[in-house]
Amino acid sequence: MFKRLIPSPDTTPQQARNAFWVLLVFPIAYITVFAMYLFLFIRTGAWQLQILTFAVAVLAVNGIIAVFVNRAGNRGLAGILDITAMALILPVTSMLLSGGIGLVLGIITIVVSSLVSGMLLSGKYITRAVIVGIVSGLASILLDLFWPFSRFNSPTLNIFVPVIAVLSVIVFAILIARNFRDYSLRTKLLVAMLNVAFIVMLTFGFVAYVTSRNRILTDVGALLQSNANAQALIIGSYIDEHIDTLSILTAQFKNAITDANAAYTGNTTEIQSEIARLDEQWIAADQAGNDLDPLVASRLNNDAASILKEYRQSFPENAEVFITDRYGAVVAATNRLSDLYQADEAWWQTAYNNGIGNVYVGNMEYDESSQTFATNIAIPIMTPDSAQVAGVLRTTLTMESLLEVLYAQAKTVEGSHTDVLFPNGKIVDEEDVEDVSPELQASIRAAARPYDELTLHDIQAFASVATIQSDDNPSVDEAGWLVIFHQEREVALAPVNAQLRTMIILGLVVAGLAAGTAFLLARFLSAPITALTSAAQKLAAGDLAVEAKGESRDEVGQLAGAFNAMTRQLRELIGTLEQRVADRTKALSTSTEVSRRLSTILDRDKLVKEVVEQLVTAFGYYYAHIYLLDEAKETLVMVGGTGEAGQTMLARGHTIPKGRGLVGRAAETNAIVLVSDTSKEADWLPNELLPETKAEIAVPISIGDEVLGVFDVQHNIVNGLTEQDADVLQSIANQVSVALQNTRQYENTQKIAADMSVVANVGIATSTITESGHLLQEVVDLSKRSFNLYHAHIYLLNEAGDTLELSAGAGEVGRQMVAEKRSIPLGSQQSLVARAARTQEGVVVNNVTAAPDFLPNLLLPNTRSEMAVPMIVAGKVIGVLDVQSEIANRFTDVDVSIQTTLASQVAVAFQNARSFSQTQHQAERETAVNLITQKIQNTTSVEAALKTAVRELGHKLGMKPTLVTLEPGASRINVKETLMTNQQNSPGESEVMKTGVSK
Repeated sequence: MFKRLIPSPDTTPQQARNAFWVLLVFPIAYITVFAMYLFLFIRTGAWQLQILTFAVAVLAVNGIIAVFVNRAGNRGLAGILDITAMALILPVTSMLLSGGIGLVLGIITIVVSSLVSGMLLSGKYITRAVIVGIVSGLASILLDLFWPFSRFNSPTLNIFVPVIAVLSVIVFAILIARNFRDYSLRTKLLVAMLNVAFIVMLTFGFVAYVTSRNRILTDVGALLQSNANAQALIIGSYIDEHIDTLSILTAQFKNAITDANAAYTGNTTEIQSEIARLDEQWIAADQAGNDLDPLVASRLNNDAASILKEYRQSFPENAEVFITDRYGAVVAATNRLSDLYQADEAWWQTAYNNGIGNVYVGNMEYDESSQTFATNIAIPIMTPDSAQVAGVLRTTLTMESLLEVLYAQAKTVEGSHTDVLFPNGKIVDEEDVEDVSPELQASIRAAARPYDELTLHDIQAFASVATIQSDDNPSVDEAGWLVIFHQEREVALAPVNAQLRTMIILGLVVAGLAAGTAFLLARFLSAPITALTSAAQKLAAGDLAVEAKGESRDEVGQLAGAFNAMTRQLRELIGTLEQRVADRTKALSTSTEVSRRLSTILDRDKLVKEVVEQLVTAFGYYYAHIYLLDEAKETLVMVGGTGEAGQTMLARGHTIPKGRGLVGRAAETNAIVLVSDTSKEADWLPNELLPETKAEIAVPISIGDEVLGVFDVQHNIVNGLTEQDADVLQSIANQVSVALQNTRQYENTQKIAADMSVVANVGIATSTITESGHLLQEVVDLSKRSFNLYHAHIYLLNEAGDTLELSAGAGEVGRQMVAEKRSIPLGSQQSLVARAARTQEGVVVNNVTAAPDFLPNLLLPNTRSEMAVPMIVAGKVIGVLDVQSEIANRFTDVDVSIQTTLASQVAVAFQNARSFSQTQHQAERETAVNLITQKIQNTTSVEAALKTAVRELGHKLGMKPTLVTLEPGASRINVKETLMTNQQNSPGESEVMKTGVSK
């Protein structure tokens, strides 16, 4: 039966056989898809697959029926059955399957209907079938983009269905190509124009989408990496600060630790036994909750414990602080511990390090009772001669405030989160601590830079990983903490998807216009060509007197004229035709070669040089050069020319005002200016370097209505340039305009990349500076040098919040201005700096000479453009970064964005440096007070205590001789008034400190 179904080559025309195989492709494709749908439905039970399985089964049956209908001799009905069924069912598929499939099927429907209709149908049914296919395809695409309900997502189908559809189209194309030459001219034009339009549209759309997606993902990666590095720096600095503070604190316990170690008697075994006995006593007291036990009380209420409690009060993020002796026994603590003996703990052994000492930084853990995140830090307490470890100081450092800062910073980027991964395989997120699988750990640690795609918390995300680092504490580097700054994949790709939708919608509009245009053109173009075909048939029959009717001036009219001329001068025309074909081939070949070369050149100077030299070489022109409009769009600047004359004019900076001469006229009118004989042209501008010019053509280089420049060609032969040359040059000029746009876009992209690299370098260079003044000076010096600026300086908002004070300036001029203590009132209306601070937005003036509110500076006379961006931390302006250039129109919106990023980094770094300085100063003061307190406590009489207090305070505070009076009835020494220096008092006046002493 199947053999009878297949048409015989001997009895069936080729077109009918091709139609059979085309119709057979439909049921084969449907049966294949049916099998896959049925298999997945049995596995998943999804109701969407149930509907689709039934629908595809109907299509398969319909396709088989169409094959038999065609075999019966009704090819048109068979084609209508297949195209109609496909047009009705495929939109349903778009509604039920995951996004992307409908887009592919919609495009396939449009292409298949335009390909197949010409082979299976005839006359008016071809147009109707194509319209039905287009409507169905557009419906599928729109449903895929905007239908939000009841979709079934399967990775298998996402690949399988498009593959089957594309394979079917390829088979259709092969079969149709075999019979394409037999189609009517109208059908050929219709099918060809539609498919060319769709292919071009899809190609450019795909390229634009990939380019845009890569650019957006590059920006996302840079943002993620910047935030990950910043947060890693914050964590490292936070731990660094506490380690440094604890290291300073250890100096106060050396005597207490020395006394505790000296209190032991006997050998090591006996000491260990004594500690074990005391540890049992301690554990019993802890289990009873007894802080009054003599052993526990002795550790909680001694002088060292008081210092620890005072430290914890000053730094409340330390939840639990205690010290041990060299044997691991607790010497002093802020609160009761679970046991006395600590030498069996890993942190103690790391900090003790066989007597050598080492800083210990533990993993972050979650305390269920206090519901806080914390990490243990242990610092060795060295003997007075720093020879070996005398004891260990350990603190439990809470991380809640730090994590809140990190999470708040992450929320500033939509859909972003911050996690911290520790070497023990635990990860801290915004809600909990959880274990991470070894596979995910390996993926995180091997994540590519600047970002990688990971699955975190069951969500696909783009993640950037950074290791916390320390400036001077290797233990922080060795802790192995990883900061993971990640953004949900859907959020990151939202701009890409939005752009894709926009492109698709625009593409559909263009496709609709292309389809309508194709129908009209096919009808319009086929009529005169059909008439020409009839005339040609008469000519072939020997009627050389036949005349073709051709009233239009387009190619068809020219063809008719050529046809009529052929009948009159056949021999002469053959020679002329051969020459014209040769010239046209040469022109097309040159245009193709220029296009090929332009597509690979991104340097503007190289591009224009390549074009002019190629033209002169290929066509033997006398001279060619290219002008581009300047920034003001008023002057044409020569950027490329051939020969020695071109080099001379380039060296002179040759220019032509817009509207003057042939070149200026072409730029002003955006139209080709052709002068076949320059001696007869009044507007022609002679050039002494080109004395042999006899003909000239100026072709505008433009995109739409925007003129970029002018392409000018000269010849030393009168009438040596014709309309044919104008067509070729216009084609090349169009290619040059696109290439120039590409070079500008490339240069702009390179500039952005270079500027962001400079921002990163400035951030890296200043990340290690802890002195705020030095940091700001380094920023302005680096900014001026790296961004090639005329000047850069930073103003900081004073404590009153009403004045911006100059705190750093680049170069000698900047330092002089800082030394002069320049400032700007926040309310100043003639200051870009003040305006940027008030509005919290970047401010740019690209021509300061024309700006009425510009505030000039005599020390910076060459400023032509200025940009000021606010330095913001936690939504509060702390200052303004101001940069200036001696070039007008120097700054763009991209520069504002880049400088804003830099200002944000500088603001955070400055706040960190200021916090570090304040913490360091506070620690030094507390250490000094504690040392004075210890010396007073070591005295044996009231008189000695007072003398010690006066001497040490005077020494530490730089005081002159001091008078101390005693307050009768006081029960303890108590400072009642603050010491005043002699500079604040009148001459001869001394400072008074009132104290009370025990009676």
